[in-house]
Amino acid sequence: MDVKLSNMLGVLFGVLTLSGCQTLSKSTTLDQNNEERTFILLADIPDSDGDGILDDVDHCPDTPKNVPVDELGCPMPIDLVELITMDMRVFFERNSNELQSQYFPEIEKVADKILTRPDLDLVVVLAGHVSEPEALQRSVITSEKTNQSKNKQAVDKRTQLGRERAQLVRSYLLNKGVAANKVYSFDCANIMPVASNDNDEGASMNQRVYGKTLPAKDFFTGKGYGQMDSFDRYKALCQQF
Repeated sequence: MDVKLSNMLGVLFGVLTLSGCQTLSKSTTLDQNNEERTFILLADIPDSDGDGILDDVDHCPDTPKNVPVDELGCPMPIDLVELITMDMRVFFERNSNELQSQYFPEIEKVADKILTRPDLDLVVVLAGHVSEPEALQRSVITSEKTNQSKNKQAVDKRTQLGRERAQLVRSYLLNKGVAANKVYSFDCANIMPVASNDNDEGASMNQRVYGKTLPAKDFFTGKGYGQMDSFDRYKALCQQF
């Protein structure tokens, strides 16, 4: 009995051993298959033009940099005004031509728009404005100084606060790399208030530089997207410099 029992235990042990070996071999085969599948899924497909669409589905593989593309990688038509135009408003303290740092990011956005989209041929239009209280105070100063000085040209130059403000923004744009022939500046004085000058809050809204990016062809041909968006209209109301 002991011999038979021993033989049975030996056979059972052998079966279990073979079964374990077979299971390990099968698991190893599955792991190898999984590794092969993973390698295929992670194959490196290039994006040659850097537009975010891989070359295997990109129908326009040579799209210029920074040009918006559709799901096939082809340039999207730019026919929406909001994708082209950009407004900018910079405000100033009473009788001040000091550019406050809080508006630097606002101006830099306009510079980036011009520099990164040369394909749109954009220009920046800057208009310097003053409030009615500022204009009145400057008029009094001008009158007094004109009576005391023979150099009227120098006196007039000191009264052009709107021009000084627009010039500050213009200089900032030029320092950021925007070409001088892309910036058109105007001194609009106090002729276009956007708020009432009867109180300090309203007057402060008029102490500003208003800037706008526009396609050059639209600016010069008079095709506008709103108030004050053509060269002829600016020239009719404001003084270019």
